[in-house]
Amino acid sequence: MHQDRKCQAKTLFGTITLRRRYYHHTRAGTGRRPLDERLDLVRGHMPGLARLVCRASAVSGSYEAAAGDLHAHLGLAIEGRGFGRLVADIVPELRAARDSRTAPVDKEPVVILYAASDGTGVPLRRRELAGIKARQPDGTARTREVKLGCIFTQTTTDKDGEPLRDEASTTCVGTFDDCRAAGTQLRAKALLGAGPEATALQSDWCHAIIADSSAPVLAAARNLLTARQSKLSPEQVETAQREITYFTTNATRTRYGEFRAKGSLIGSGVVEAVCRTLVGPRL
Repeated sequence: MHQDRKCQAKTLFGTITLRRRYYHHTRAGTGRRPLDERLDLVRGHMPGLARLVCRASAVSGSYEAAAGDLHAHLGLAIEGRGFGRLVADIVPELRAARDSRTAPVDKEPVVILYAASDGTGVPLRRRELAGIKARQPDGTARTREVKLGCIFTQTTTDKDGEPLRDEASTTCVGTFDDCRAAGTQLRAKALLGAGPEATALQSDWCHAIIADSSAPVLAAARNLLTARQSKLSPEQVETAQREITYFTTNATRTRYGEFRAKGSLIGSGVVEAVCRTLVGPRL
């Protein structure tokens, strides 16, 4: 036993020095500090301060912003990286507590529910990019894609009858795991190359998909590919066929005219906002 071990503890009123006993188990190579356990210290933070740090981290755009907010309100100077480490220590317990709870039963059924996904690249250290396929000339990767998903509901419309996402209804998840690549637009430039004609056709096709579905655009794309195939390079033909195949496979998901007639959202603004607000500032 060590009688007088010192520890710097952060509180709502500043940093204090604790003097407490430390018990060491020689055989197991472990130790414990009963006072730390009694005070429920988390990385040297008192519980009240730890709760504020986690709350600020959840509502601020980044850990650095959360540190700035806490300093402005309480005059406490804690580095942004300290916020991230504290949150990382608390998350496993929060996840265990969440998983032990019984799922709530909604009294009213959800009439319209949306699931959206997207991906965005984040820079990582070299050791964290080992084995990642990349398009850099030397084969190395500078970033890794994080995939995001969000679930939200919609029960109202605006004054023009356009559907609106329900406020505070969005739940987000994120992962670095692999997923099937997805696209949002059929690129007319694969068939026509860059230029005014391609730009105009791309605009027409985008409007046609939104107004109806991908079916008329796919028919036009196949006809155009057949007519111009002899003038295209093998790479251009391969690109066009790949995009056509993607929209053929996902034809049931691009019935935008039908979805709009039912008053449903067809945009990806919600999940793109998640990319900007969660991944952009934090990672």
